[in-house]
Amino acid sequence: MPLQHIAVRPDGDVRLAPYGVIFPVTPGDERISIPLEHTGATGRGVFTATVICARSSRAAGPISGMERHPHSVQAFVPLGAYRLVAVAASGGEPPTEPGQLAALYIPAGWGFAWHPGVWHTGMMGDGMDAALVSMVRRIPDGSDTETITLPFSFNPAEPHAHGK
Repeated sequence: MPLQHIAVRPDGDVRLAPYGVIFPVTPGDERISIPLEHTGATGRGVFTATVICARSSRAAGPISGMERHPHSVQAFVPLGAYRLVAVAASGGEPPTEPGQLAALYIPAGWGFAWHPGVWHTGMMGDGMDAALVSMVRRIPDGSDTETITLPFSFNPAEPHAHGK
């Protein structure tokens, strides 16, 4: 079974429920509310904000690893009108085949916050590089991040049909 592709709709898209939530980041006079708490978030470290340049999904090449934050939410705020993409598997055991993965396409003007424990790739720009702020609770003993090597690899730039 191939990788599932989900073009996220900003109208309360229920397909995101196993993975995380989107939130609006449209610039304006008000502060942006970033959902950094979620059921299951038990991390007691310091929230860090890191500005990153996320590579284009077209330049990613084969991906064979994933990470998760078992105790914390990780949120991404785009610093421009970027569309974002990441590949994820619902929390629990690491994925063992591509059919357990979903590529999530986040529309421009929206940020994304992973639920604790969700396996995911790094955030990428959907066909372009993207400047982002990454926020996560950093725990002094390093238990805030786990990584795995997958028994397969996949290329997020391979042709696909959005929204399936």
